[in-house]
Amino acid sequence: MNKRTLIEELSKKTNLTLKESKNAIEEFQNIIVEALKRGDSVNLINFGCFRVVERKARMVYNPIQKRFDKHNAKRVPIFKSGIKLKNEVA
Repeated sequence: MNKRTLIEELSKKTNLTLKESKNAIEEFQNIIVEALKRGDSVNLINFGCFRVVERKARMVYNPIQKRFDKHNAKRVPIFKSGIKLKNEVA
């Protein structure tokens, strides 16, 4: 399912127009992104949790140039699914 089909499904199930559904999904995404930028986690009960983790700097081997390169530390968003979601999908 892509964003377009998600918008259509939301529109059918909620009786919203396609434009309203698109705006709702985009605002939902924006809220999650802004919360993660602030360092907050977003917990959706029975669905899952979005959060940001800090990856440490590390050395990686480049086989083409046959040398080690340093990758800097970075913040990475992750999603951990909730128990209900795991049980429904399994």
